[in-house]
Amino acid sequence: MGSVEIKSGMLLVHSNQSERLRDLMIDLIRAQPLAPLETETVLCQSNGIAQWLKIALARRDDGSDRAGLGIAAGLEVLLPSRFIWQVYRSVLGGEAVPEESPMDKPVLLWRLMQLLSQWADQPAFAPLAAYLQEDLDQRKRFQLAQQLADLFDQYQVYRADWLTAWEQGEDVLLDQHGARQALGPEDQWQAHVWRALQAENDSSTGRAAIHARFMAHMAKAADSERPPNLPRRILVFGLSSLPLQSLEVLSALSRWCQVVVGIHNPCRAYWIDSLPEADLIRQEGGRALSAADGENLYRQTQPLLASWGRQGRDYIRLLMDKESAADRAQAESLMAGFGHKLELWDEPEKASLLGQIQADILELRPPDEAKMHWPPLDAHKDRSIVFHSAHSALREVEVLHDQLLAAFNENSDLSPRDVIVMVPDITAYAPAIRAVFGLYDNKDSRYIPFSIADQSPSQSQPMIAALEWLLSLPQARFSLSEVAAILELPAVCRRFGLAPEEAPRLLHWAQAAHVHWGLHALQRESLGVPIAGDVADIHTWVFGLRRLLLGYAVGDAPEDWQGIQAFPDIGGLEASVLGPLAELLEALDGLWQSLRQPRCVDAWAETLQAMLLDFFAPLGQDEELAVLQLQSAIERWQQQAQDAEFTESLNLDIVREHLLMALEPQGLSQRFMGGAVSFATLMPMRAIPFRRMYLLGMNDADYPRSRVPLDFDLMAREYRPGDRSRREDDRYLFLEALLSAREHLHISWVGRSITDNTPKPPSVLVRQLQDHIKSARRFAAETHFEDLCVEHPLQAFSPAYVQNHPYLLTYAAQWYPENMPTPKADVPLPEWQREGPLDLAELREFAKAPVKTFFLRRLKARLDPQELAVEDDEPFAIRSLRRWQLQQELFTAQQKRIDGDAEVALVDKDILARFVRSGALSPGGFSALQTEELSTQSSAVLSVYQELLQHCGPLSPDRIVISIDDTPGLHDELGGIHIDALGQRSRIVLHTSRLLNDKQKQLQSSVVPDWMTHLALQAVGETMPSYLLGAEAVLVSLPVLERNVALSHLKAWLTAYQQGMTQPLPLDVPTALGYLYQPQIKDVTKQYEGSAGIYGAVGRVERDAYLARAYPNIEALLHGQRILEGSMFTQLAERLLRPLLDHATWSAS
Repeated sequence: MGSVEIKSGMLLVHSNQSERLRDLMIDLIRAQPLAPLETETVLCQSNGIAQWLKIALARRDDGSDRAGLGIAAGLEVLLPSRFIWQVYRSVLGGEAVPEESPMDKPVLLWRLMQLLSQWADQPAFAPLAAYLQEDLDQRKRFQLAQQLADLFDQYQVYRADWLTAWEQGEDVLLDQHGARQALGPEDQWQAHVWRALQAENDSSTGRAAIHARFMAHMAKAADSERPPNLPRRILVFGLSSLPLQSLEVLSALSRWCQVVVGIHNPCRAYWIDSLPEADLIRQEGGRALSAADGENLYRQTQPLLASWGRQGRDYIRLLMDKESAADRAQAESLMAGFGHKLELWDEPEKASLLGQIQADILELRPPDEAKMHWPPLDAHKDRSIVFHSAHSALREVEVLHDQLLAAFNENSDLSPRDVIVMVPDITAYAPAIRAVFGLYDNKDSRYIPFSIADQSPSQSQPMIAALEWLLSLPQARFSLSEVAAILELPAVCRRFGLAPEEAPRLLHWAQAAHVHWGLHALQRESLGVPIAGDVADIHTWVFGLRRLLLGYAVGDAPEDWQGIQAFPDIGGLEASVLGPLAELLEALDGLWQSLRQPRCVDAWAETLQAMLLDFFAPLGQDEELAVLQLQSAIERWQQQAQDAEFTESLNLDIVREHLLMALEPQGLSQRFMGGAVSFATLMPMRAIPFRRMYLLGMNDADYPRSRVPLDFDLMAREYRPGDRSRREDDRYLFLEALLSAREHLHISWVGRSITDNTPKPPSVLVRQLQDHIKSARRFAAETHFEDLCVEHPLQAFSPAYVQNHPYLLTYAAQWYPENMPTPKADVPLPEWQREGPLDLAELREFAKAPVKTFFLRRLKARLDPQELAVEDDEPFAIRSLRRWQLQQELFTAQQKRIDGDAEVALVDKDILARFVRSGALSPGGFSALQTEELSTQSSAVLSVYQELLQHCGPLSPDRIVISIDDTPGLHDELGGIHIDALGQRSRIVLHTSRLLNDKQKQLQSSVVPDWMTHLALQAVGETMPSYLLGAEAVLVSLPVLERNVALSHLKAWLTAYQQGMTQPLPLDVPTALGYLYQPQIKDVTKQYEGSAGIYGAVGRVERDAYLARAYPNIEALLHGQRILEGSMFTQLAERLLRPLLDHATWSAS
């Protein structure tokens, strides 16, 4: 296909639908193709718009209304600002205009950073000098340079006339009509800053100066002087705002190029003078409108367009000012040549509320007229606009998921690519989106493919998050969880030679070796936490590594080596992972020391590049792309500093902040429209039509988003058409969302507090839309506006979702009553066919927790959490579980010593010192308190134990064979028997837990497993007593029993075990013992379920996940009733546990 003549001129094409503008662009390219190797230039501000246009171009040319060109190639999609700089270079020459402006924001930042330190003593910069006092870490200077660079970058685009005046020595401000006003004394420093910047550089290379030269050149240039490298056609698409400076360039280019501007115009009528009440008040010199004037204004305007359309109104006005009559006549002739007009208005679909509001805006129809124009609204049938209120962002996303499933079920032709979800801040919603939409795999009928755009690199790319931590090492704690997070990255494991399954083992060892935080003593001292003495490194990574390496070398050695206590559980080939750990810690130590030193940009660039090589071994597209982005960002920063001639040394804080900021997505490279449900941030100029549009997070405080202007932002004092405003952007964006939804608009917000259920208002824009619907619509009989508003319960499992509510629905089938799981304790499994007899350990386990044993041994199901919480802090206080472990270790060690020599000290100081060396206790004064606590408790128990030894005699090496034939049988061997001088045998058991409760002094469940052992001994004819010594120094005595009696009691337990393996027995041992002491339903209920109130107790069912699963309340435990008499629970308690209470006695030491 050959090229045709492309006539120059500016073509402004208006349409209320972006599809029509897109189709026009395609038809124009088809009717007037460029040469085969010529590039089509397209200007747009959003990557989403660019992708949408490319997809349409690539669509097959099948002769339909939506036909494309079959291919999208030879396109150069540019940001307007980038294209305009290229135009400057093309027209004025590459020698006159550098490739990158030295006054662009990235370079300007470092120029200001260099110059601010030089201006401190100059009177003209006194306001800045006052702010920069006490700035030892350079943070104030850097942040001020950032703000000034951004401000002067805006001045160059929107207030070039100010900068020209300042360069000429005039400290004035000019309004849009050229009127001058002197700068106040408090603002004159800005003019001095600009002149100082110009003095340091060639003033002719600034954007404002180059633009002025360009416009002067274009005014004098002849048509024949057209530069050869300008595009013949420029397509401007999807923009809702452009600075006046950019419009002037496009208008000037229209002499030589064909500039086609597609304008998304919401209204076919002339609405440029349609103003909200506030603007009319300003036009009236501040005179407030009367009530009659306000009512008349409301009745004669389209309030949504007047309130939200300011940005688009100013953009259209500026464009129309640049369009000449000759341009319009030529454009009309060109459009007619291939069947188009300059105004492409399409009537919205009018059968729904959404389409009717779009039609009202198109026709500039005021509310009163709209109210009579449209038929009454049946809010039960018309659900094209619906408002949803939830209690949290997570609930908003859960509601969204159900609403989308309903939409896909109702519309078989609806696909995920037809849906967009937009939120004010995607960072806040991304975790909830992943939690809800990522819950189902692609085989589940509730699976919805989704993609999340606009995320920050640290949130979407784990390697960037790791980089952020590495750049924070001088302030990092090096906690166990922080290093664990680094070791979760495959690129880091790969670099240090760790297999993915080896990292968890390393972290488990580190935790068991009592690593908590800190790299070594010197690193801790840098954070102001010096620890002197031999234990300076305790709980650090170096401390843990030394313990692990020594444990591998010497095994479980009780003695220390040079103050290091060996970690005993290291051995075999698994120990090979210690090498990579040592290498990682060495690399972290080297980087920690390196990053503490300030240095120049070039030295920082070298350090950062080396850091990437030292810590990451990327593999795969995502990881390699992340490293490439990091390297590119470092190189760009280095080049910017060179361009700015910045030579100062910088602290790490500034380097980290700037590098992470440089990694934020730039330009048109952001991923969008990936073929799934798209989640994105509400961003300007992303007005792509979607069949269904969902707006989440429309909270009063969050939208419109507010950006408080700087105190010294002079632009904020005087608005000009074309100026950018975050709040005006958001208002027009909301209008674009309303106009871009084709079938359905879903709006949700956090409408109630999640803590006290108090109502929270939605965004003011949502309230305006709601008020407009109320005033501009009549409702059909038995319907109201409130039917368009759905208030959702706090929880997704609320009964309201399954009670046929007309607007509350859920696809979480597990919440439907017929699908709710119920305990099936009354449905036994087939009889358990066990291979071989039981041993005592299994029987003792069952006697301690029958229900848990059923789940673990019969169902192989573990319900309690397996992973221990990572502890990042030292053990300043000994927790209950840790105290039990230490007491157990202390008792075991001392019991062996006392058994060998009854006269040894009750508590061996070496054992307590080993606890400190191993990190089990805190160092310094804390360890003294903790060892004293352990010693006091242990001494009392061990003292009683020594007295028992005098009575019972020393430990015998004999072992007793336990053999009982039954179903199931019991076979085991038992040692630990003491024999006195008369040959009498007995058994002594030291307990690290209490045997009696504190208040009633009743036996606790910890006695029951030893009752099993005692019964087994008596049942085989071993007539000996058992003595249980508890942590509170209480002695529980189990007497000699007749063999037949003991065998009967033991067989009752063996029978219960067999039954308990076919179904969970309704027996909780602590609750059953409580019942035997206090057989009242209220007491049993309190112990099992707990009690409410400030001083309420936690019940057994809350502490035991297995009980909660099988018997969630007392009624379930008693098989559906609250009566103890005759229940299986009481029968089991009487049959299995009453004999223990009948025979056991206890006494305090």
